[in-house]
Amino acid sequence: MGRLGKGLAAIMACGLVAAAARAEPPGPAAVGWLGYGAAPKPGTASCSGVLVAPDLVVTAAHCLVEAATGKARDPGRLTFAAGWQDGQAVASARGAEIILPAPRRLLGGALPYDLALLRLARALPAVAPLPLAPDAPPPGTPLTTLGYPQEAPDRPLRHDDCQVRLQAAPVIGLNCHAVGGFSGGAVLRRVGGGWLLQAVMVAEARRSPELGALALSLPEDLAARLAPR
Repeated sequence: MGRLGKGLAAIMACGLVAAAARAEPPGPAAVGWLGYGAAPKPGTASCSGVLVAPDLVVTAAHCLVEAATGKARDPGRLTFAAGWQDGQAVASARGAEIILPAPRRLLGGALPYDLALLRLARALPAVAPLPLAPDAPPPGTPLTTLGYPQEAPDRPLRHDDCQVRLQAAPVIGLNCHAVGGFSGGAVLRRVGGGWLLQAVMVAEARRSPELGALALSLPEDLAARLAPR
């Protein structure tokens, strides 16, 4: 092989290494980007979501309702892209139905009710849904957050240094910070070789120096929807 051929081979090899590095997921593919259009655009309003059943995504309710009225948005305009990274998703689908919690106290910043489900237009069998953690984590349990920042949504941002600083069920206060776009992102708990969904990110904690983010555990009326139909 000539010098040019060797150079091309080296470039291709480097490209394969880079591609392999990009393909390494920072977390479970069940966590995905949620927003309008087919793909993220930096700087535009968007959220994160977590696949908790083959056709159900949990996210912050304020991502799915109109702020002024509390009424559900048009689900067909929303896209969930599971495991979105570097311009590709493991699987994606449009929304078909928005399932709000009861009571629907979503106006006026009613934090404990700020979770909802988005039923997808089709199931995503290529993605394993995340199981819910059965109990609250003991103090000091290491937790991980995973979500899509609005300013750079082409790959999820992961924080592994999270700990619980506040527990006032269903609200969980974390010492790690959230950024725009993290609403609906996952608070993960590592058990054995797998992940459990401990809670869902809903807000920044701006009034406390000890807290960086607030999350919610899934309420019973929404968790009941996850049972096989």
